[in-house]
Amino acid sequence: MGCWNSKPPNRPSELGESPPASRSPSMRQTGIEGVSFPGALVEKYDIISLSRADGVGGEFKVRENDGLGSFRAATLMAIKETGDGKKSSMTTAHVQSAAYALEVLQHDNVAKLYDCIIEKKGNRGVGAHVTELAAGGSVFEELVRLGTFGESDARAVLVQVAQALKYAHEQGVVCGSLNLETIGYKTEAKDKVILTSFRYSSMVGQPADFKWTYGKYENEDETGALQERTYPCQVDLAYISPELLKPGDKRRTPANDVWAFGVIMYTMFSGYNPFMGEGIPEVCENIRLGNFTSFLYDTETWDGISKAAKDLISVCLRVSTKKRYSMARVLAHPWFGLEGSVLNSASNLALSLRTETTSDSYSAQDDGSDGEEYMI
Repeated sequence: MGCWNSKPPNRPSELGESPPASRSPSMRQTGIEGVSFPGALVEKYDIISLSRADGVGGEFKVRENDGLGSFRAATLMAIKETGDGKKSSMTTAHVQSAAYALEVLQHDNVAKLYDCIIEKKGNRGVGAHVTELAAGGSVFEELVRLGTFGESDARAVLVQVAQALKYAHEQGVVCGSLNLETIGYKTEAKDKVILTSFRYSSMVGQPADFKWTYGKYENEDETGALQERTYPCQVDLAYISPELLKPGDKRRTPANDVWAFGVIMYTMFSGYNPFMGEGIPEVCENIRLGNFTSFLYDTETWDGISKAAKDLISVCLRVSTKKRYSMARVLAHPWFGLEGSVLNSASNLALSLRTETTSDSYSAQDDGSDGEEYMI
């Protein structure tokens, strides 16, 4: 499919009649600062509603303008490119590479890409991906409604996410955009989920077509000396793995997605993020060290969660990418083979022994096991 550059829409006089409301010039405005609808998008689709806005654009519910087509999701991304060819947060290549990932990944649990549109004027513009709509809403919205997920309901969602990520990694694609809002229910029945965004995707072993801006803070080490730390500014830190706190394309690997998967699993059970703090420095230090302690201290929540579930979270949230599980190993974990929350006695004993040998705080610091390189 690929992306194509749109032409300005026909003027009303050229059409011979007034355009439908969604295609009038005033409707080129999205209500999001610095982002307007591409002409080709409003020529082909009626804009129904804004689903969500973010730092570089937003997602809209759209429908083919004959009134008979299916509803779709249109994700808009503001493009800004510098004259010297350097990459900024969103570029034409960035929009195209994200579309390429969606096009390559032909999987039941990955949203289908229908259109990729790019409209530019000078070094600024807007890109749009028109994809399959998650008609049942996002898993984040469901979590807000429920408060927390039980293990059976969480497993039904997470096994599909894990299968999609395993497939993506086998195709050489790092999702890079995994969070509770980018996992959607395919239908209102909420029995099937799809990954809806690959905005920050990259190909394994290849430089990414985007760069994040990094902020800085100072942290006091064990000797009392101040050390400068970095963190990415344009993304939700809640899902960022320790290796991505520092700049560098080589840090983008499938292990990033596994960490985000562990954060999602933890949050579905508890209703809160594993790495919290009173400010960015504290949050980043907890991520960098893999410090999450509520398995022990929030007994009301975690005493009701199986040891297998907590073990799977822990192996996904290992700081070292060499010791973090791959998605293939995640899917092979006993938790995905359980009925309810009951383990067979052999697996239960093995998990109990491993759980009891980890640190008292359930930190994701490396425990010396599984020392092989991360493998797809």
